[in-house]
Amino acid sequence: MAHNLKYGLFLGFISIAITLSIIMIDPTLMVASWFQIISLVVSVTILIVAGLELRKQRGGFLSFKDAFLSTLIIIAIGTAISTLYSIIQFNVIDPGLKETITESIVNNTVGTLESFGMSDEQIDEAVAAIESQDSFGVKSSLINYFTTTLIGGGIISLIIGAIVKKKEPEFD
Repeated sequence: MAHNLKYGLFLGFISIAITLSIIMIDPTLMVASWFQIISLVVSVTILIVAGLELRKQRGGFLSFKDAFLSTLIIIAIGTAISTLYSIIQFNVIDPGLKETITESIVNNTVGTLESFGMSDEQIDEAVAAIESQDSFGVKSSLINYFTTTLIGGGIISLIIGAIVKKKEPEFD
């Protein structure tokens, strides 16, 4: 369990560091697809390293079940830390940041919908839906935490579990 806690804390604090860096540079970059990809690559790299270290600690062998569960626990801890930070950042430290990022999301969405040839009415409906959501509120953040952890984390854990598992030979 110490292994999972160590890597969960590491994942959470790395996520916070990346987010803080982007906020300091330009908060609108948080909605850029390349930022999401970089965050995912960093997270997956940390999870693979954690899995390989756990396998090494266990004598070079690790079952798929143990690799999967370890990865899922690390994701749950790291995402909990990141979610708590986000709630504090967007609701206590800088509530105005919500508006900046929402405006950037709206601009990206309008550009995308226009490129698909959507009508102004359809675009206005989409913008109204985005603006009516409190994506950075506590409730939304907690719902996002559970869906991200259970669905996204589960899928990532399955993939990483398959990558880092190594069966013990049945016969020596």
